[in-house]
Amino acid sequence: MTSRTASGFLRSVLALPLALGAAALLADDAASDTTALKSQLESARESRDWVGVGAVARQILAHDAKNWEAERGLAQSLFHAEQYPEAVDAYKKALELVSVQTGAAARAATGDMLIDEGDCLLKLHRFDDAVNAYDQAAPLSSDPGKIYFNICTVEYNHGYKDGALKFAEKTLSVAPANAEAYYIKGSVLVSRATWDAEEGKYTIPDGAIEALNKYLSLKPTGSRADEVRKTIKLLSGNAD
Repeated sequence: MTSRTASGFLRSVLALPLALGAAALLADDAASDTTALKSQLESARESRDWVGVGAVARQILAHDAKNWEAERGLAQSLFHAEQYPEAVDAYKKALELVSVQTGAAARAATGDMLIDEGDCLLKLHRFDDAVNAYDQAAPLSSDPGKIYFNICTVEYNHGYKDGALKFAEKTLSVAPANAEAYYIKGSVLVSRATWDAEEGKYTIPDGAIEALNKYLSLKPTGSRADEVRKTIKLLSGNAD
Protein backbone atom coordinates (compact mmCIF):
# COMPACT_ATOMS: atom_id res chain seq x y z
CA MET A 1 0.00 0.00 0.00
CA THR A 2 1.47 3.37 -1.02
CA SER A 3 1.70 6.17 1.51
CA ARG A 4 -0.97 8.11 -0.42
CA THR A 5 -3.33 5.13 -0.33
CA ALA A 6 -2.53 4.42 3.30
CA SER A 7 -3.17 8.03 4.16
CA GLY A 8 -6.54 7.97 2.39
CA PHE A 9 -7.46 4.73 4.11
CA LEU A 10 -6.49 6.15 7.50
CA ARG A 11 -8.61 9.25 6.95
CA SER A 12 -11.56 7.03 6.01
CA VAL A 13 -11.15 4.95 9.15
CA LEU A 14 -10.85 8.04 11.33
CA ALA A 15 -13.86 9.64 9.68
CA LEU A 16 -16.09 6.58 10.17
CA PRO A 17 -16.76 7.11 13.90
CA LEU A 18 -17.53 10.76 13.20
CA ALA A 19 -20.05 9.80 10.53
CA LEU A 20 -21.63 7.17 12.76
CA GLY A 21 -21.78 9.67 15.59
CA ALA A 22 -23.48 12.24 13.38
CA ALA A 23 -26.01 9.64 12.21
CA ALA A 24 -26.75 8.69 15.80
CA LEU A 25 -27.27 12.33 16.71
CA LEU A 26 -29.68 12.77 13.81
CA ALA A 27 -31.57 9.66 14.86
CA ASP A 28 -31.76 10.94 18.44
CA ASP A 29 -33.01 14.31 17.21
CA ALA A 30 -35.68 12.62 15.07
CA ALA A 31 -36.82 10.47 17.99
CA SER A 32 -36.93 13.54 20.22
CA ASP A 33 -38.97 15.43 17.63
CA THR A 34 -41.43 12.53 17.29
CA THR A 35 -41.84 12.31 21.06
CA ALA A 36 -42.53 16.03 21.24
CA LEU A 37 -45.04 15.81 18.40
CA LYS A 38 -46.84 12.90 20.06
CA SER A 39 -47.13 15.00 23.20
CA GLN A 40 -48.56 17.85 21.13
CA LEU A 41 -51.00 15.44 19.48
CA GLU A 42 -52.35 14.25 22.83
CA SER A 43 -52.56 17.80 24.14
CA ALA A 44 -54.54 18.92 21.10
CA ARG A 45 -56.84 15.91 21.38
CA GLU A 46 -57.51 16.50 25.07
CA SER A 47 -58.42 20.13 24.35
CA ARG A 48 -60.56 18.98 21.39
CA ASP A 49 -58.57 21.15 19.02
CA TRP A 50 -59.29 19.00 15.99
CA VAL A 51 -57.59 21.32 13.51
CA GLY A 52 -54.48 21.14 15.68
CA VAL A 53 -54.78 17.37 15.93
CA GLY A 54 -54.81 17.11 12.15
CA ALA A 55 -51.84 19.43 11.72
CA VAL A 56 -49.66 17.56 14.21
CA ALA A 57 -50.77 14.16 12.89
CA ARG A 58 -49.66 15.13 9.38
CA GLN A 59 -46.26 16.21 10.72
CA ILE A 60 -45.77 12.84 12.41
CA LEU A 61 -46.92 10.90 9.35
CA ALA A 62 -44.46 12.81 7.16
CA HIS A 63 -41.66 11.12 9.13
CA ASP A 64 -43.42 7.93 10.21
CA ALA A 65 -46.08 6.82 7.75
CA LYS A 66 -46.93 3.73 9.83
CA ASN A 67 -47.73 5.56 13.05
CA TRP A 68 -51.26 4.38 13.90
CA GLU A 69 -51.75 7.01 16.61
CA ALA A 70 -51.08 9.79 14.11
CA GLU A 71 -53.32 8.13 11.51
CA ARG A 72 -56.06 7.98 14.12
CA GLY A 73 -55.53 11.67 14.87
CA LEU A 74 -55.82 12.47 11.18
CA ALA A 75 -59.07 10.48 11.00
CA GLN A 76 -60.50 12.33 14.00
CA SER A 77 -59.58 15.68 12.46
CA LEU A 78 -61.22 14.74 9.17
CA PHE A 79 -64.38 13.57 10.94
CA HIS A 80 -64.77 16.86 12.79
CA ALA A 81 -64.16 18.71 9.54
CA GLU A 82 -67.11 16.71 8.14
CA GLN A 83 -64.85 15.08 5.54
CA TYR A 84 -66.45 11.72 6.21
CA PRO A 85 -65.23 9.63 3.22
CA GLU A 86 -61.64 10.67 3.91
CA ALA A 87 -62.12 10.01 7.63
CA VAL A 88 -63.34 6.45 6.89
CA ASP A 89 -60.24 5.81 4.77
CA ALA A 90 -57.99 7.14 7.53
CA TYR A 91 -59.70 5.00 10.17
CA LYS A 92 -59.32 1.91 7.99
CA LYS A 93 -55.60 2.62 7.62
CA ALA A 94 -55.19 3.26 11.36
CA LEU A 95 -57.00 0.00 12.14
CA GLU A 96 -54.75 -1.87 9.74
CA LEU A 97 -51.64 -0.37 11.36
CA VAL A 98 -52.75 -1.08 14.94
CA SER A 99 -53.74 -4.67 14.08
CA VAL A 100 -50.11 -5.81 14.38
CA GLN A 101 -49.83 -4.35 17.89
CA THR A 102 -50.50 -6.34 21.05
CA GLY A 103 -51.54 -5.40 24.54
CA ALA A 104 -54.48 -3.80 26.30
CA ALA A 105 -53.87 -0.29 24.95
CA ALA A 106 -53.93 -1.44 21.32
CA ARG A 107 -57.05 -3.53 21.97
CA ALA A 108 -58.86 -0.59 23.58
CA ALA A 109 -57.79 1.76 20.78
CA THR A 110 -59.05 -0.70 18.17
CA GLY A 111 -62.47 -0.79 19.82
CA ASP A 112 -62.62 2.99 20.07
CA MET A 113 -61.61 3.45 16.43
CA LEU A 114 -64.20 0.94 15.23
CA ILE A 115 -66.87 2.96 17.04
CA ASP A 116 -65.56 6.17 15.49
CA GLU A 117 -65.49 4.52 12.06
CA GLY A 118 -69.09 3.44 12.61
CA ASP A 119 -70.04 7.03 13.40
CA CYS A 120 -68.46 8.15 10.10
CA LEU A 121 -70.32 5.47 8.19
CA LEU A 122 -73.62 6.56 9.73
CA LYS A 123 -72.94 10.09 8.52
CA LEU A 124 -72.55 8.62 5.03
CA HIS A 125 -75.85 6.70 5.44
CA ARG A 126 -73.97 3.40 5.18
CA PHE A 127 -76.11 1.89 7.89
CA ASP A 128 -75.19 -1.79 7.50
CA ASP A 129 -71.47 -0.98 7.39
CA ALA A 130 -71.82 1.16 10.51
CA VAL A 131 -73.60 -1.63 12.39
CA ASN A 132 -70.85 -4.05 11.34
CA ALA A 133 -68.17 -1.70 12.71
CA TYR A 134 -70.03 -1.30 16.01
CA ASP A 135 -70.55 -5.06 16.23
CA GLN A 136 -66.80 -5.63 15.84
CA ALA A 137 -66.10 -3.01 18.51
CA ALA A 138 -68.34 -4.50 21.19
CA PRO A 139 -66.20 -7.51 22.22
CA LEU A 140 -63.21 -5.18 22.61
CA SER A 141 -65.10 -2.87 24.96
CA SER A 142 -65.15 -2.97 28.75
CA ASP A 143 -68.93 -2.59 28.43
CA PRO A 144 -70.05 -4.59 25.36
CA GLY A 145 -73.66 -4.51 26.51
CA LYS A 146 -73.74 -0.73 26.11
CA ILE A 147 -72.52 -0.95 22.52
CA TYR A 148 -74.87 -3.80 21.62
CA PHE A 149 -77.79 -1.87 23.10
CA ASN A 150 -76.86 1.29 21.21
CA ILE A 151 -76.96 -0.72 17.97
CA CYS A 152 -80.25 -2.30 19.08
CA THR A 153 -81.76 1.14 19.68
CA VAL A 154 -80.60 2.49 16.32
CA GLU A 155 -82.02 -0.56 14.53
CA TYR A 156 -85.31 -0.25 16.40
CA ASN A 157 -85.67 3.48 15.78
CA HIS A 158 -85.03 2.94 12.06
CA GLY A 159 -87.74 0.28 11.96
CA TYR A 160 -85.29 -2.56 11.29
CA LYS A 161 -86.99 -5.12 13.49
CA ASP A 162 -84.84 -8.13 12.64
CA GLY A 163 -81.68 -6.22 13.53
CA ALA A 164 -83.27 -4.79 16.67
CA LEU A 165 -84.21 -8.27 17.86
CA LYS A 166 -80.76 -9.64 17.05
CA PHE A 167 -78.99 -6.94 19.05
CA ALA A 168 -81.52 -7.06 21.89
CA GLU A 169 -80.55 -10.72 22.26
CA LYS A 170 -76.85 -9.82 22.09
CA THR A 171 -77.36 -7.14 24.72
CA LEU A 172 -79.12 -9.54 27.06
CA SER A 173 -76.41 -12.18 26.61
CA VAL A 174 -73.93 -9.87 28.35
CA ALA A 175 -76.25 -7.50 30.24
CA PRO A 176 -79.23 -9.56 31.45
CA ALA A 177 -80.52 -6.74 33.64
CA ASN A 178 -81.11 -4.34 30.74
CA ALA A 179 -84.85 -3.73 31.00
CA GLU A 180 -85.05 -1.66 27.81
CA ALA A 181 -83.55 -4.52 25.79
CA TYR A 182 -86.34 -6.77 27.09
CA TYR A 183 -88.86 -4.10 26.08
CA ILE A 184 -87.49 -3.94 22.53
CA LYS A 185 -87.33 -7.72 22.26
CA GLY A 186 -90.90 -8.05 23.49
CA SER A 187 -92.16 -5.25 21.25
CA VAL A 188 -90.61 -6.74 18.12
CA LEU A 189 -92.03 -10.17 18.89
CA VAL A 190 -95.46 -8.70 19.69
CA SER A 191 -95.45 -6.96 16.30
CA ARG A 192 -95.34 -10.42 14.77
CA ALA A 193 -98.47 -11.62 16.60
CA THR A 194 -101.37 -12.63 14.36
CA TRP A 195 -105.11 -12.73 15.01
CA ASP A 196 -106.70 -16.16 14.74
CA ALA A 197 -110.35 -15.48 13.84
CA GLU A 198 -111.43 -19.08 14.40
CA GLU A 199 -109.92 -19.27 17.84
CA GLY A 200 -110.77 -15.67 18.60
CA LYS A 201 -107.34 -14.94 20.01
CA TYR A 202 -103.84 -13.83 19.08
CA THR A 203 -101.12 -16.24 18.08
CA ILE A 204 -98.08 -14.82 19.85
CA PRO A 205 -94.44 -15.68 19.05
CA ASP A 206 -92.60 -17.55 21.78
CA GLY A 207 -90.80 -15.29 24.20
CA ALA A 208 -92.90 -12.17 23.61
CA ILE A 209 -94.93 -12.15 26.83
CA GLU A 210 -91.92 -13.42 28.80
CA ALA A 211 -89.80 -10.51 27.59
CA LEU A 212 -92.46 -7.94 28.49
CA ASN A 213 -92.95 -9.50 31.92
CA LYS A 214 -89.20 -9.37 32.44
CA TYR A 215 -89.28 -5.65 31.66
CA LEU A 216 -91.94 -5.18 34.31
CA SER A 217 -89.97 -7.17 36.87
CA LEU A 218 -86.94 -4.95 36.29
CA LYS A 219 -88.83 -1.65 35.91
CA PRO A 220 -92.26 -2.00 37.53
CA THR A 221 -92.69 1.77 37.59
CA GLY A 222 -90.76 2.47 34.37
CA SER A 223 -91.98 4.91 31.73
CA ARG A 224 -93.23 2.03 29.60
CA ALA A 225 -94.80 -0.01 32.41
CA ASP A 226 -98.45 0.98 31.81
CA GLU A 227 -98.11 0.41 28.06
CA VAL A 228 -96.55 -3.00 28.65
CA ARG A 229 -99.29 -4.06 31.09
CA LYS A 230 -102.01 -3.07 28.59
CA THR A 231 -100.24 -5.00 25.83
CA ILE A 232 -99.94 -8.14 27.95
CA LYS A 233 -103.60 -7.86 28.96
CA LEU A 234 -104.71 -7.44 25.33
CA LEU A 235 -102.66 -10.37 24.08
CA SER A 236 -103.89 -12.55 26.91
CA GLY A 237 -107.47 -11.95 25.76
CA ASN A 238 -108.41 -10.04 28.92
CA ALA A 239 -108.79 -6.52 27.50
CA ASP A 240 -111.74 -4.48 28.74
